[in-house]
Amino acid sequence: MATKADVIKYIRQNYQSRDVEPEGLALIFGLPAGRDHQVIVNWNNAEGTFTNFFGFVCEWSPDAAVRVLEQNGSIMGVAKVGNWVAIHQSQLTETIDEEEIDAALHGVANIADELEQQITGGDEF
Repeated sequence: MATKADVIKYIRQNYQSRDVEPEGLALIFGLPAGRDHQVIVNWNNAEGTFTNFFGFVCEWSPDAAVRVLEQNGSIMGVAKVGNWVAIHQSQLTETIDEEEIDAALHGVANIADELEQQITGGDEF
């Protein structure tokens, strides 16, 4: 069993991260071809029932969202976060383990970056 505090402790011990408001963590992943991608981790409530992993792809527009949905060949979701389209993975914190945290972080970073490159041609995030 895991708690929000356990997830935060694991991430801080194993990854370079910084705090982001409100109550989240930001991590930068170095990727092939000199690219990198930021992943945001936060929780759905103060207790941290669900741990959420987000990797931003592009600015929000209906057309951009459709393109991301059409090109997303992964099992991860697509979400509108503020003014952005993001790749999203959410997991029940109580049952999450270290391998699932690692897989979610790396999966979101790689998929979001690949889609960002396909859709925008850039490396903003």
